[in-house]
Amino acid sequence: MWIATDGLTRLDSTVRRGRTAEVDRLLSDVLFEPPARTAIPMGCPTCHRDLVRQPLAIGGLFVSACPAGHGGWLGPDVAESLRRFVSARAAAESRRRLVLLGALAVASFALLATMWTPPNRPAPPARIAGRAMPTTAARDSVDLARLGEDYWPERRWPGARAIPLKESRIDRHAELAYFHRLLQLLDAGISNRLNIEGALAIGRAPERYVELYDLYRRRQENVLARLRRLEAPAALAPIHDRVLRATERQIEFYGDFARAKAADPTTNLGRLLTHPALQEQNEALHAAWDRVRQIYVDLDPETSQAIEQHFCGFDVI
Repeated sequence: MWIATDGLTRLDSTVRRGRTAEVDRLLSDVLFEPPARTAIPMGCPTCHRDLVRQPLAIGGLFVSACPAGHGGWLGPDVAESLRRFVSARAAAESRRRLVLLGALAVASFALLATMWTPPNRPAPPARIAGRAMPTTAARDSVDLARLGEDYWPERRWPGARAIPLKESRIDRHAELAYFHRLLQLLDAGISNRLNIEGALAIGRAPERYVELYDLYRRRQENVLARLRRLEAPAALAPIHDRVLRATERQIEFYGDFARAKAADPTTNLGRLLTHPALQEQNEALHAAWDRVRQIYVDLDPETSQAIEQHFCGFDVI
């Protein structure tokens, strides 16, 4: 189901005013609608931009969100998880927990609403409980028209953070050091991915798409070479192999995407979702994350989020 940003904003406002009857009604409207068993749409129903996979602040869930901040699509599994989350908290805890739920949900969608910043237009600050807050998107404003050899900015993925080295439950030094270095390399890879994605998102001369892909390819192949030099502990070798495979296939996919865009400027990600390289890189990253969870069954939330968010940011879809 599609949840517009204003639905969550109304929920947060009502919770803060303490009108419990309205809270119950809005929770029913926003979260308890039976999820339709339909395919996830490719674009936003408002602006028709391609949807992008973004994290919610609740329960490690993800939505397919509009990059312009018009809302997000919750698939049946995510909607059901949210329904169980709210029901369990409402039954076990006080009304205060519902206040927290509303605030977390609005925080997530406020961040999504500021992710897309048109060229030369400053991103507005997200607001929670009436206070302006700095956002990652506001610090990550990029002029897509300027992308090139002399302008290839570092980009940040919302929610991604470093592993807490002292507090992490990964207690083998070699494994902790591996993940620490892996996430640093993925940070560089995420910047490259976001930049080529932005390069392909706006109108350009056809040959320019291919030129910008070549710039991305050189930079991402440098990341790949550094990944290949990174020594993975034996237990983590299957994870590392999948990250390498995902990087190789991502480079291949964006090459085909750029050439298709040069041939037909209306080409977008939605048309290429069945591309084998795209599917393989997505599956490799999901398999890598599944392997992390299998090895570390009691991983602390901070380390878990750091790894998962980097895999998510590196994933094209």
